[in-house]
Amino acid sequence: MPGLIEGRGGRYWFSPTNLWPEDRSWMVWTDYDLQGSKVSGSKSLIEAVERHPVLETTAWSARR
Repeated sequence: MPGLIEGRGGRYWFSPTNLWPEDRSWMVWTDYDLQGSKVSGSKSLIEAVERHPVLETTAWSARR
């Protein structure tokens, strides 16, 4: 990822906060101090992230 970051504006002291592909099929938003990230995308993408053995996830819904 350093090449991606450096190729788009230089060295940063922290992680970029928003990442998405050109087709905008998913998005990752990361807190600037890396306390957490939000992933948006297809159901299959979210399920793959939830199944990953190293990632810790929490399901969240904006429904009230």
